[in-house]
Amino acid sequence: MLGGIAFCAAVIHFFAGPIVPPPTLEETTAEIAVNLKDAVKAKLTGEEYTPERPRRSRNADDWLRIGTVCAGVVAIVLGLLAFIRREDLRVSGSAAVLGGAAVAFQFFALALGVIALVILIGAVLSNLGL
Repeated sequence: MLGGIAFCAAVIHFFAGPIVPPPTLEETTAEIAVNLKDAVKAKLTGEEYTPERPRRSRNADDWLRIGTVCAGVVAIVLGLLAFIRREDLRVSGSAAVLGGAAVAFQFFALALGVIALVILIGAVLSNLGL
C-alpha cells in the first residue's frame, strides 16, 4: 500500500501542479541570466566572483516531494524484506515496483524540468548576444 500511495502522490502532484505558486518564469530567467552575465564579466576581467545565495526555505511542494521519495524507498525496502521472508511474490514485487516507480517518476519530472530550463536559458542568452 505504501508503494501505491507514493506512486499516486507523485503522479497527482505532477499533474495537479504546485501547491505553492513558484516564482514567475521571467523572474527566474532574469535572475539566472544576470548571474551568468556577472560571472562571465568577472571571469573576463580576472575578478573573484562569489554569487549571493539566499537561504532557501522549504515549502509544501518540497515536503511532498521528499515524502513521496521517502515512501517509495520504504516501499522498496519493505518489498525486499517481504521477498526475503518468502512472502507472496506478487505482493513483494508489487511493493518494490510501485515504490521504484514513485522514485523514478520524481527523478524523471526533475530531469524534464532541468532540460526545459537549460533550453530556456540558452534561448535567452542567445537573444542577449552572449
